[in-house]
Amino acid sequence: MQKTPHPFVDFARSLRNFAGGMLALLIGFYAVVFFFGVTKTVWECEGTHYDSAELGAEKRPDKLSIAFERYRWFLFWADSEGNARTESHELGLFDYHDTVDFNGDVTIHFGTSSRPNAGMLSLLSRRVSVSYGPGLGWFEGECRIREN
Repeated sequence: MQKTPHPFVDFARSLRNFAGGMLALLIGFYAVVFFFGVTKTVWECEGTHYDSAELGAEKRPDKLSIAFERYRWFLFWADSEGNARTESHELGLFDYHDTVDFNGDVTIHFGTSSRPNAGMLSLLSRRVSVSYGPGLGWFEGECRIREN
């Protein structure tokens, strides 16, 4: 004699299958975001660090590294198009920029909420200008993409 399946048992099996499918989708979504959500480009720059904007201010040669992380289109919840990290080799100054605007194939503007225009990289001339903040001076130079 066959037992008649109970409706609650069928519902529990359906719910278990649905939850397993949703868990698999969630894991897949997080894997795509984690592995494919960001593209990274590192630029190495050589130029001059200026201590201030005053005439006759001290200037010295410096090297700068800039790492840009560009968010893919499916990271729609991000506040900007990416982030950037800058590091001065000679002076040891480093900064994190949470606001990055990629303007086509022409320029990349980067900054923070308190300093929205901290720097700009021209993709045409490969020239960069970065302000380190009040009293810390700025850097100007030429850049090239670092090959990994």
